[in-house]
Amino acid sequence: MSAWVECFVSVRFDLDIGPKVEHVSPRGALTDDGERLVAQAAFPDCNPDCGHEFIFFFTVRDGVLRDPLIDDTEPMSSSGGGIGSSARLTDDDNMSRVSNGSFPSAVYGLARVGSNTILDSSKTFPVAALKSGAVGKQRSLNRIGEPAKDQGRLLGVAHYRQKRDTSVPRGYVQQVFLLLSRLPYLVAHELILRVLAPRCSQCCHLSPDTSRTCVASAMGPVPSSMFAFDASFHPAHATQADVLDQAYDELASWPSPHPHVQYSVSLLHQSLSFVTPPRELRPIRSLQSPRSTKVILDDRVRILDKRQPSRHSQDFFPLYHLLGDHLADITRIWELLISHEHLLILSNTPSMSSAAALAVVSLIMPIKFVGDLRSYFTVQDVDFSTLSKLGKKETPFPAQHSVVVSGTNPFFVRAFSGWKHMLSVTDQFSHRVVNGRGLAGPPAASDEVEGMAPSPIRNGSGMEERTNSSIMIDTASPRSATPTSTMSSKEAWASLQWGFSNIFQTQFSFVLNHKDQAALLQDRVSQCLKLPAEVQRLSTEEAANSALGGGAAPAAPPVSSPTASTAPNNKGGSTSSSSPTSSCPPTSAMFPTSLVDEMVRRFFFSLTTEFLSPVRVWFDDIVKRSMEPFQLCCAGILDTPLFHQSKFLSYLKDNRKAIAPRMLKDTMSHSTYRVLYERFSAGVLFRSFINQLASQWIERELSTFHADAWVTDVPSEQRRLDMFINLHAFSLTEFESHDPDLILLASATAVLTEMAVRLPSHLQRSFLDKVEMLRLP
Repeated sequence: MSAWVECFVSVRFDLDIGPKVEHVSPRGALTDDGERLVAQAAFPDCNPDCGHEFIFFFTVRDGVLRDPLIDDTEPMSSSGGGIGSSARLTDDDNMSRVSNGSFPSAVYGLARVGSNTILDSSKTFPVAALKSGAVGKQRSLNRIGEPAKDQGRLLGVAHYRQKRDTSVPRGYVQQVFLLLSRLPYLVAHELILRVLAPRCSQCCHLSPDTSRTCVASAMGPVPSSMFAFDASFHPAHATQADVLDQAYDELASWPSPHPHVQYSVSLLHQSLSFVTPPRELRPIRSLQSPRSTKVILDDRVRILDKRQPSRHSQDFFPLYHLLGDHLADITRIWELLISHEHLLILSNTPSMSSAAALAVVSLIMPIKFVGDLRSYFTVQDVDFSTLSKLGKKETPFPAQHSVVVSGTNPFFVRAFSGWKHMLSVTDQFSHRVVNGRGLAGPPAASDEVEGMAPSPIRNGSGMEERTNSSIMIDTASPRSATPTSTMSSKEAWASLQWGFSNIFQTQFSFVLNHKDQAALLQDRVSQCLKLPAEVQRLSTEEAANSALGGGAAPAAPPVSSPTASTAPNNKGGSTSSSSPTSSCPPTSAMFPTSLVDEMVRRFFFSLTTEFLSPVRVWFDDIVKRSMEPFQLCCAGILDTPLFHQSKFLSYLKDNRKAIAPRMLKDTMSHSTYRVLYERFSAGVLFRSFINQLASQWIERELSTFHADAWVTDVPSEQRRLDMFINLHAFSLTEFESHDPDLILLASATAVLTEMAVRLPSHLQRSFLDKVEMLRLP
């Protein structure tokens, strides 16, 4: 079994028979109902006539997978599928050495702050809790800020192929090749599909591809072809099912997935090199779908040190190229997300739809968006009826998390009439129109990408506006933003039937001065665009190099080809290299495309970091005053009143002169900006961020731990035992995750070993055995 993907699926769309799942690899991975749900979720809900293909990202319910056969004689483990740990976690001989059959008080569920007991100290947890991993499972759910309904969703990545061919019925071949995964490794997933899908297209029995085809995606809005054409894949040699099966088998032999690791692997004759993002807080695998896969590490893996630069998947979205038409509006969107508000996004192609959604939620980094994100949503999705009813009559929006839905069907404008915030982002490379009105005209043969003129549309008052249809790369000043509609009547939404535009109808007043923020952002964009081209190129290469780990050693190329290399030209085409062994350079498909993209990202990163600074100061103050080492590992500790929203708001009020961000306190009163913190702290983003802070504290404690000083500072054997058990529970959760963090586990097991040898002698052997179970190969 592969830990990288749950399965590959090929779907063919036909007007006569509807969507048909043609093959699933491995066979039987999806239930019958699951095949239907996947086909609906990956349905291309538009008809882009543009001559290139698309990669887009979506989500689907975890229940689409068929449960693997489980030996009933073995106890069910809460393993995240990263390690086959169930057998090793049921060592009765080792666990029986713990006196009285249970751990002392404060085991996993008990938290003490100083001399005050926060949770019920009378409760003790039986040995079976550690053996089964149930306590570790509870910890993983407590530390995640996601809405419960989203903890069971799979990530889907789809490659949509639409080929005109008069020799086939109705003149088109329409297919989707997709993968389902539990991992948020978007760069790796896209690379996999960019290798897999063209080879499947070459083996299509209806109309095989005989040359490379350009592809657009969230990380490469300019259509490009990254790899050389491999003529060994042909319908005379293999079927599409054969290609999917071969790809799955090769992925099963890859080293196991882990965060912040560089991989040099191959897939279907293509060499690949990429770096996984750092650990993100997320749930471990569900008990309903256990799987046993081993940790495999070999010379194809380079473990990166925590001190080396790392990049999240969101860092590869070219923000300016995706959202550059909305410089006047995206700070408003930032405040809507921070306030847990909803947002509907419409576009004209699947790739731009999912790209816009993923780019928008990345604006609040370093907070990981933990709302309900539907980065590509279709009218056929089983949740369409539920989500489209939000905001109407008796169906309010959830108060504690955002709902972000992105699609391509103009019917959404009417169906989602209860939604009050909409953003429209146009893919300039599509000929798509809405109700006969042009969203964006196709590039003329003589047009360069940089200077393409936008097409006018009319707003609700009949006046012409500029559509967000241009991509400006090397111009002297930022493009004009689409004016925001301020109409609050039904006419504002009715006008959208004649073309997409932006509309924000908040029930509260915006706190930030978005006019000034937008002017500041536009000024910085202008300054970046005025820099010499050579400076921008060097800055982009430096960003690409840091994405691959940086450090003293030269970074490997992001993608290598054994036969040729490709790079996109400025018209979305590609050129081939004549060198048989050359490496493909960083391209706009997988790396930050320009310095201005990085500047926009840093602008919002700084904005969010400054906004979060009071939360960080408050959290650090609590931990320093009230927490013992590794007490943050204790399950439920962050759900205690000590970390409640009201405590933070009170702390902010009392210390506002010292900790409030300057951008707020210099321009408004505390009563004004307090409402923004109230909206933020009332939802899951606040809980998610303090979980991130807790994890950072634990990693810091691991790196600074000194056993002898620990014994001196904590003379009580009971307290030392509590600390060991709390840290073990935290480590067990990481151990059982789908992609355990190698560096974190190595640090944790080293500290646990130091602790165990300083505990009472009759417990040492048992605890050392438990530590040994956490060690990875």
